[in-house]
Amino acid sequence: MALLDSYADFTQYKDANKLLSDTDEISITDLLLLNSRRLEKLLRVAPGYFNTHTATYTFDGHGGSVLYLRDRAGLAYCLTAITADSLLIDDDADGTFDDYTLDLADAWVRGLPENAASQSEPFRRLELLPLSTATITAWPKAAASVQITGTWGWAAVPSAVRESVIALTRDARETLAAGATQQLPEFPFEVRPDTWARVMTMANLYGRKVPRVA
Repeated sequence: MALLDSYADFTQYKDANKLLSDTDEISITDLLLLNSRRLEKLLRVAPGYFNTHTATYTFDGHGGSVLYLRDRAGLAYCLTAITADSLLIDDDADGTFDDYTLDLADAWVRGLPENAASQSEPFRRLELLPLSTATITAWPKAAASVQITGTWGWAAVPSAVRESVIALTRDARETLAAGATQQLPEFPFEVRPDTWARVMTMANLYGRKVPRVA
């Protein structure tokens, strides 16, 4: 999938709802995409958060040993792998990322949660360990001081996310079929209780839970 693709496609929607016709494929596809973006807003994660992609992102450093992968707007990112020597740090605030070149092969750089990779999940934070061999043990306290090139997102969209997008799209179509002629209201719109329970479960699993850094 590309970065901004929806988290469920028409075939998955059709199978989940036992549709026999492809008549509404375009409108359903549009709603799947819309509800993918709405879920990201609810979770406070970056657009395309669950889609695997290669990119370079820059983050503010806030000092300390742990770097939370979120931007200045508070949106979270998740990291699968860092390209070799492509965790770059601007430690002297001169606008160039040439002070340190790191990656997850360095013993003092650890992705968190610490067992995420063994469970096929991405990292949400990066920790610098205070090892005797470490070249740096604290992140800079400066804006735009950390740059990471690597693979981001999830290897596969979690089933709970996909199923939430499908359920919301089904409910949105039912709202329209009931006579709504205007643009759908901002999420959450009218949804079934079981859909909302599914969304809340998904939010507890994947929503951004860490406190905002000032």
